[in-house]
Amino acid sequence: MKMLILVILSLAAATTIGLVSLDNPGIMLVSYGSHSWEMPLALGLLIIAVVFAILYLLFNFLFGLMRAPKKARAWNQQRQNKNAQKDTLRGYARLIEGDWVQGEKDLTKRLGNCKTPMLNYLGAAYAAQQQQNYTKRDEYLSEAENIDPANRMAIDISRARMLTQAGDFERARKLLVDMQNLAPANKTILRLMADVCKRTEDWEGLNQLLPRLEKTKALPREQIVALEVEARAAGLNKTSQDVKSPSTLRQYENLPGKRKKDAQMAAVFAARLIEEGDLKSAEHVVRKAIKKHWSSELAGLYGKTRIDNLRSQITLATSWLADNQQDANVNLTLARLNLAHEQLDKARVYYNMAIELGAGEEAYLELGQFYEEEGNHKSALAYYKRGIEASLSEGKGRAVVQDVVEAKSLESIVTPGSSDIALVTDEADQEEITSSKLSAAPDIEDAQVIEHKA
Repeated sequence: MKMLILVILSLAAATTIGLVSLDNPGIMLVSYGSHSWEMPLALGLLIIAVVFAILYLLFNFLFGLMRAPKKARAWNQQRQNKNAQKDTLRGYARLIEGDWVQGEKDLTKRLGNCKTPMLNYLGAAYAAQQQQNYTKRDEYLSEAENIDPANRMAIDISRARMLTQAGDFERARKLLVDMQNLAPANKTILRLMADVCKRTEDWEGLNQLLPRLEKTKALPREQIVALEVEARAAGLNKTSQDVKSPSTLRQYENLPGKRKKDAQMAAVFAARLIEEGDLKSAEHVVRKAIKKHWSSELAGLYGKTRIDNLRSQITLATSWLADNQQDANVNLTLARLNLAHEQLDKARVYYNMAIELGAGEEAYLELGQFYEEEGNHKSALAYYKRGIEASLSEGKGRAVVQDVVEAKSLESIVTPGSSDIALVTDEADQEEITSSKLSAAPDIEDAQVIEHKA
């Protein structure tokens, strides 16, 4: 482009000189030593211009030759960078597809020409992690740290996440503690630490971490409450046999006000009180909590609590039906309370309604026991069958069958060696054997259920 402009300007200058020289051509005298030359001025200027152009082209060519190696290197570098970028994109695409081996190869193929070597090393470390090649993973992470020390925090967060995923909780915890000292309000670090505490069942550590999670809003409030509920429940299990620990009711009363109002938290403590046999305290916890916020789970637990005035409990539970007629837990609670109050017809109706609304194995087993006490062995066996089948489908069959055996609630209707049902108490293949034997038990007849509801 420059050359074209130069040629055009030269032609324009020559034309101008030629037109001017038509009227007054002028003379150019060139003298050197004893020699001299005369020529028209226009010709002299033209010769000067041609010589200048030749010299310019010559020097430009020579300088071009001198710059050629540098340009070649720049072109080659640009080509390498483009190829490295393609390899990076291809490598991450392989990671997304789950092709860890090829992804690792693509990401480490042209690291010297890559513009984002740290990201490539992190991606390669992740690929190595998925192949359980932890030595290679650590090497990649170290290289990433060496090549980009300014982003060490991001690299350490990735390292902690991978260590947690690999189950190396001790190293992950130590690393996270060190990072917390540097960045105590970092939300990602707090979330990872909470995950490690939960996975290692470090409930005390999780309880200490919860206020910081809430203060920094590292997790939604619902998740924080769920974590606290799980930690509290585990803590109650751990301290249940420690005579020096505060009572379950005292621990509940010592909770912050906003936590005592939470239905999940109240359900944890109420369930523990019921297990301990403190049914009166459990009734107090459930009644206070459900007054603040309605909870179907709490309504279901209320049927397992007891106070001296059982009729008042029935009245309270009946008042819940106004807005919760289709709640299986409310109907199940009313069935339990009426059964305890010896209102057998009402209890039967509420049990069947709860089952119709989707109540689980507890309703079936309790109704089976109800019919057994009435002497209706066929219906009792049918409901026991349904209850144990429901338990098996939920993966709780062994525990439920064991409870039934320990309670000996089937002794009056099932004799040893009976072909109707087999209750197995040993550990081996209990669920499979129980499921197959139950198939011979009688089914619940729809007409019978309708009759009870009527």
